[in-house]
Amino acid sequence: MIDETSAYSACYTTGTTGKPKGVYYSHRCIYLHTMECICYTGMSWKDCFMQLVPMFHAQGWGFFFSATFMGAKIVLPGRYMIDDVGSLVELMVKEKVTISCGAPAIFMPMLNYIKTLQEKPDFGGTRLISGATEPPLAMMRGWKELTGAEIIHAYGATETTPLVLLI
Repeated sequence: MIDETSAYSACYTTGTTGKPKGVYYSHRCIYLHTMECICYTGMSWKDCFMQLVPMFHAQGWGFFFSATFMGAKIVLPGRYMIDDVGSLVELMVKEKVTISCGAPAIFMPMLNYIKTLQEKPDFGGTRLISGATEPPLAMMRGWKELTGAEIIHAYGATETTPLVLLI
């Protein structure tokens, strides 16, 4: 048995919102974060989660823990560049992704790529957790109207494991 308050891992910030710092996450904290992500998104074993957030960035926002806990399929797209988001959209279609996380900096170029497609993908029922900055309303509407995907605004910080709430 290990103490649930003992350190599970350390995460270091780059200092984008202040001085760089290290944060230790406890086993309890990771467990509670995992449960919060499941509850707020309604994630189940029937879902397919695609990890877009880099794993080094606040532990990839931790949704892969939730997907693993629920027995959901996990898609790891590998390294990608912002100017090749078409491959991400195609992978989402191919693997039938139902949940993913990312910043508007990735979701906007993906939406712009989708706008160029003759046949728009059907992502009805897909939940896209958007964090880092507030998602633009036009982006939220665009995803919903063109593909059926719902953008859910997330707020958090490295110090909060990282999720605080989903709106």
